[in-house]
Amino acid sequence: MFRPFLFAAFVVFSAGPVLANPEQPKLPRGTQVMRCTFETGHLSNSTPGEVDLLKIPGGEWKVYDTFLHHFDLPLQPVQVLVDNPKRTTFGWKVDRLKTKRNKYTPRVEFRVTRLKASGKASIAVRPRGYRSETAWGSCEPIHAIRAGAGGAASSS
Repeated sequence: MFRPFLFAAFVVFSAGPVLANPEQPKLPRGTQVMRCTFETGHLSNSTPGEVDLLKIPGGEWKVYDTFLHHFDLPLQPVQVLVDNPKRTTFGWKVDRLKTKRNKYTPRVEFRVTRLKASGKASIAVRPRGYRSETAWGSCEPIHAIRAGAGGAASSS
């Protein structure tokens, strides 16, 4: 039996770079970012069109994307699942997501895979108990960012 995707009715706003959002927390000096963009027009609005993967000094990875922004969620921890000469795969999850319409899912899992040679990338969104989605796009090479006024970050 096919159940409709939980987030199909949600609108995730993609108004420019995610890190340009002045509501973002300050990032430590030396933080690096890899910005990924995905073609999500044919998918439900829960698949993020923009993802910023942040490498915090000390080696910890975090993520912020349009999905997290829509639900007012903080930066999420990221695991590097695969890192070999051809590709890097990052994974993170959001647990116990409840909407204002009283819809609920126990976990939404995300994976971004970037091919190192071309920069092409894919994102897979898997909400437990609902239909998975995949979108394709690209990721910029990782580069340093610097903290800007009001806690926003900008490319250097």
